[in-house]
Amino acid sequence: MSDENNQQNKDSSEEDIIMDDDIELSLEDSALDFQDKVKKLKSKLKDITKEKEEYLNGWQRCRADFVNAKKATERDRTGLMETITESLVKDLLPVLDSFDLAFQNNGGTNTAPEVWRQGFSGIYSKMLDALQRYGLRQIGEIGEKFDIKKHQPVAMMDVGEEGLDDTVTEVFQKGYMVNERVIRPAKVKVGQFRKSE
Repeated sequence: MSDENNQQNKDSSEEDIIMDDDIELSLEDSALDFQDKVKKLKSKLKDITKEKEEYLNGWQRCRADFVNAKKATERDRTGLMETITESLVKDLLPVLDSFDLAFQNNGGTNTAPEVWRQGFSGIYSKMLDALQRYGLRQIGEIGEKFDIKKHQPVAMMDVGEEGLDDTVTEVFQKGYMVNERVIRPAKVKVGQFRKSE
């Protein structure tokens, strides 16, 4: 029996060696397959990461384009509103000039009944207030320093004081601005100092 056991042990150990060789071969094959799979997965991960970056960059560009388009639309809308406001005010300037002429012509308004003069003055005030809410400002006051952007010189006047040089001495027609933009310069007489010899 001991011979039989020895024989079985011998057969068993030969089978173990063969199995160990198969396992080693199988492990080597598995390791190679695993390395191939890892390489493939790394390659796929790299491709997916690249694709993700492309999508992210595209999305960011799209978002930036949207923000820029929104700003451009707002700028255009604001510009259009300013243009419409300026156009409306320009159309109403002759009406304001007519009111100014009527107030300067005291003879004409003094003969009118007091109620009519108050109504006339009230209409002018309301109209001017409404236009000022849209950014209208009068320019061209006596004593202002002459500014070529705001004043149109129609006459020059000699002045005796050096401090009055290049100042507005008379306003022939009021000028107007809408939101920092001159829509009509004031027509003025400008003082010019000359040293007497």
